[in-house]
Amino acid sequence: MPVVPDAECDDAVIRREFTRWKHEIAASTAPRAFVLPCYLAIYAYLGANRDRAVEPVWFGDAISLSTTPPATATARQHAQALRQQLDEAWLAVAQPQPASRAGLGHAVFDWLEDAALLSILSSLANTAPLSLRGLLLADIGHPPMRPGAWSRWLTGKTTLRPPLMTPKAQPQPLSLPLLTTIVRNESVRFSKSERGRPYSAMLHAVAASAVVLMVSVGVSAWSNSRLVARVANDLEVYTHIPTARADAKRERFEALRRHSAELARYASNGVPTGLGWGLYRGKRLQVALERVTATSHSPSIPAHSPPFAVTIDNFLLFDSGKTTLKPGAEPRLKGVLDLIRANPDKRILIAGHTDNTGPSVANQKLSEARAQAIRDWFVNTASLPVTRFAIQGYGDTRPIASNENRQGREMNRRVEITFIPDSGTQ
Repeated sequence: MPVVPDAECDDAVIRREFTRWKHEIAASTAPRAFVLPCYLAIYAYLGANRDRAVEPVWFGDAISLSTTPPATATARQHAQALRQQLDEAWLAVAQPQPASRAGLGHAVFDWLEDAALLSILSSLANTAPLSLRGLLLADIGHPPMRPGAWSRWLTGKTTLRPPLMTPKAQPQPLSLPLLTTIVRNESVRFSKSERGRPYSAMLHAVAASAVVLMVSVGVSAWSNSRLVARVANDLEVYTHIPTARADAKRERFEALRRHSAELARYASNGVPTGLGWGLYRGKRLQVALERVTATSHSPSIPAHSPPFAVTIDNFLLFDSGKTTLKPGAEPRLKGVLDLIRANPDKRILIAGHTDNTGPSVANQKLSEARAQAIRDWFVNTASLPVTRFAIQGYGDTRPIASNENRQGREMNRRVEITFIPDSGTQ
C-alpha cells in the first residue's frame, strides 16, 4: 500500500483519503476465512544526489511470500525498528549522505506521528481481510514536483525551504523490492542454501508479479464501481431535490459539474492507471452529466431570500461516534466562518443530523453535542457572542435520503448551518 508524503499539499487531505479507504474496505468486505498480507510502502526524497539517476534505496521489513503467519506488530513497532535500521546504516558508513538520509527518514516518521497518520495507516492495514505484515521506506532519489504536506511540515519545523529545481516527472519504484536490495539489520540473515537457490527466487518473483497484477485489476474494478456509484447517486439526488430547496440543489449541481470536469480531464489527458485495465466506464457517465449540466443552470438564492443554509458532511468534521472535531475539520469551518462574518445581520442555527443506525435517543444526543462543538469553535475562534447562535439536534428524524443504502446514510449524516435574518433588522 503506497504512502507518498508529498502527494498532497495538506496532510488533512491524506488523512481523509486513507480514512475513507478504511471505511470503504470495512463496508464492502464480508467475513472471510483468509488474510491478505499488507505492507505499507512510504516513498520519500531523503536527500539523494539529484544530479544523476539513482536507484531507490529501501529500508524496512523484507517481503515474505510464506504462508506461515508471522508475529504480529503494530505500525508504530515497525516504524521503531525501521528507525533503528536508518541509524545502523548511517553508523556503518562514515559519509554525509547516509547521515542526511537517516535524519530525513526520522523526519518522515516524526511527521506521520505529528499528523496522526501512523495510527490511521495501522488501522487501515489491519482492516479485514488485510493484515499488516511490514513497513518499508524508499529513498526514491529524486525530489517531488512541488512541496507537499511533508515538505511543508519540514519547512515549518526547520524554517529551511527545499532548494529550487525543475525535476522531471518520474514514476514511483515498484513497492516490491528484491529482498537483497533492502538495507537490513543484523537480525535478518540468509543461509548459504537460500543464496544458492535462484530457481526458488525466480518463482517468488513470478508469484509477486502475479499478486501485483491481480491487486491492480481488483483495485481498478473497485475504483470504477465507486466512480459509477458516486456519479449516479449525485445525478439521482439532484433530480429529486425540489426547486424550492435552492441551496441543496445548487450544491448538488456544483458536484455534478465537478464530476463532469473530472471525466473531461480523463478524456483529454488519459484515464488514470487506477481506473484502467479496460474497466473504465466514464464515457457513458460523461454523456449523462453533460446532458444535465447543459440543460440546467446552477440555482441561485434571491437577493432578499429567506434563510439559506450550508451543509457539511459529518465525515469531514467528526470521527465515528465522536463529538470532538477531528484534525483537518478547521478548514471546512473557516469557510463558513467567513460567511458568518460577512453576514452580521444573520443569526446562526446549527443543526446536527444522523442516520438511523443505533437508538434514536442516542442519535439525538450525538447530533446535539456535535452542533454544540461547532458552535463553541465559532465562538472561541472568532470571539463571537454565543447569543448569536442556536443549536439543535435532530438525530435521525429529518433524513434527506433513504437509510436503506450506504450512500443514503452518508448523506443523512450531516450538519446544516442556517443563516436566519435577525428579526430586529427587518
